[in-house]
Amino acid sequence: MGFRPLFFTRVMRATWPRVWMIPLLAVLLSACAQRNLSSSWESEASAPDAESLYQQALVRLGAPEAEQDYAAANRLFEQAAEQGHRKAQYFLGMAYHVGRGVRQSYPRARYWLEQAAYQGDANAQYHLGDIYLNGWGVAPDPAWAAMWYGRSAQQGLAAAQFSLGVCYSSGLGVPKQPLRARGWLGLAARQNHPQAQPLERKLAGQSGGAPARVFLGKDGWQSPPAITYVQVTLAHLGYDPGPVDGVWGARSAAALARFLGLPGDEGEIVLTPEILDLLRRANGTLPSPFIDTLRRWFS
Repeated sequence: MGFRPLFFTRVMRATWPRVWMIPLLAVLLSACAQRNLSSSWESEASAPDAESLYQQALVRLGAPEAEQDYAAANRLFEQAAEQGHRKAQYFLGMAYHVGRGVRQSYPRARYWLEQAAYQGDANAQYHLGDIYLNGWGVAPDPAWAAMWYGRSAQQGLAAAQFSLGVCYSSGLGVPKQPLRARGWLGLAARQNHPQAQPLERKLAGQSGGAPARVFLGKDGWQSPPAITYVQVTLAHLGYDPGPVDGVWGARSAAALARFLGLPGDEGEIVLTPEILDLLRRANGTLPSPFIDTLRRWFS
């Protein structure tokens, strides 16, 4: 055995446990990290997705009456709704609307119905129209109600077609236009809406045989109902949009540009929810976000 200095020997004897512990600790830490990462992946993989939660909630609702558990269904709907599931948002909104399995709350109903309506759910759009027309938990806004009725009606929901027809026949939130009223009531009557046919016949007798009119388009913020709302609100604020007909033309675009403070040669303006919110705020009908949140969660 070769000669080793006494100092080196003492140092090695004093430090070798710590020297060999370093790689051992590294191996242990790596193993723990991999285990934690695997556990995280497993928990994410095992966490139910929005559709699974929604289907489980439907099972709770579809059980025999004695076994129905609305509270449990709503908890599942809420988990799915928070993940953006449109139908779950609608069902949860209606649960709060009628107080089924939860304490009745119009602000919470409106919140969840709006989430679904903005994603294009026709049933949510219709019920949101009812909320704004009747002022349930919010200031009444017939024009905003007619806009949601219109977006739902364009997707073929008979109840919304009837409500929109009533709006046009009475001038509620939109200009009074009997021919358009007849058009929407006629579409609802074809789907056997019980109140649509008598009212459509009454308006037909008053219009002297003139043909009914309906403007259909894709659902969205460029649709005739949304355009009609913009035209109605611009006219109310003193910006002349031309005819309030749901058709986007040069005069409507120029009026909106003046409202937004844009130059006349700004080009085509694309309607967005943000622009409609600006119009609602200027019209005094957009709820305060802070107060709205308080009402929703403390009502």
